[in-house]
Amino acid sequence: MKDFDFLTTDYFKKMQAFTPDNREEFHQHLQRIYNLKLKTPFPLVVHIEPTNVCNHKCRMCCHPDMKRKPEHISEELVKKAIIECAHQKTWFLHFFFFGEPFLNKKLLYYISQAKREGIRNIGVTSNFVPLSKEEIKNLANSGIDSVQISFHGIDRKKYHEIHGVDDYFKAKENIEYFLSCLKNISNKKPWVGITYVHTDESSEEINKFQKYWIKKVNTVHVSPQFEYRNGKDQMTSRSIYGKFSTANSKEILSRNTQKRIACRQLWTRLIILSNGEIVPCSQNIDGDLSLGNLQNISISRAWTGQKMAKLRMEHISNHFTINHPCKYCTDWDWSGRVQNRPKSK
Repeated sequence: MKDFDFLTTDYFKKMQAFTPDNREEFHQHLQRIYNLKLKTPFPLVVHIEPTNVCNHKCRMCCHPDMKRKPEHISEELVKKAIIECAHQKTWFLHFFFFGEPFLNKKLLYYISQAKREGIRNIGVTSNFVPLSKEEIKNLANSGIDSVQISFHGIDRKKYHEIHGVDDYFKAKENIEYFLSCLKNISNKKPWVGITYVHTDESSEEINKFQKYWIKKVNTVHVSPQFEYRNGKDQMTSRSIYGKFSTANSKEILSRNTQKRIACRQLWTRLIILSNGEIVPCSQNIDGDLSLGNLQNISISRAWTGQKMAKLRMEHISNHFTINHPCKYCTDWDWSGRVQNRPKSK
């Protein structure tokens, strides 16, 4: 192992204040922040959950196990979050968590509001089924920076098997229409990606899917599965049980709980649930790790407060109480879309 260079105090300060210029720099900086465990004054990424209601029942998703009541986030909370994110100059505001964002019919208004406040990068993830043609056209012209589409559609049969509903043609038609709308836009176009969670498809099927869509979008991301244990020592999600005895990690995620590292997400993002609870984890479906409610505290206070500091130290030391929501988690090695991520040994 080579000796590492000495990192000066000025270097750390520079990294804490660094603002990426593009997507590539942004993804590199996310990893750097985690690797150095830098305490930034505000998260680089903030998620707002427009709703926790979903129109699909994807077999690799733990949404059916959710205990939170179904609801849309209040306009008051969205406005508060947007204003603070704009003031703090967060790099990426993502309208998505558990649920289909466009079931909240105010979402396009929220996107335009975030744009007016000057937030640098705004994104959404959707299965694209609930959108009308008019809404698709408005989305294309909204100035949104990133659109990620969840489409597990090798064919109609497979789509139905994975999504739990027979919406293959509706989803594909809407995606194609959105891409056609983008061709007529003269200003900056959004980054468009297709996400496919790998279940039991053959390499040939996945390759065929990728070849079709990569000609049309910026990226096609084939994601590993997650276990979403939510503090349980056994997997409980019906999406993992049934056909799968274990989650398909695509050999890139380590799941060795004895040799686990600190969760890769704790230094980079916060999520605001539809009920206002602020959580630091994209697997924490019911908000057990809440740092407080946005009605009562700011995002900044949640990010820099004692609860977050304690959680980070628990992860660094790998020491959790018996009922801690993170104790049995096996998804801690995930840090988002990293191109050409090495295999895990």
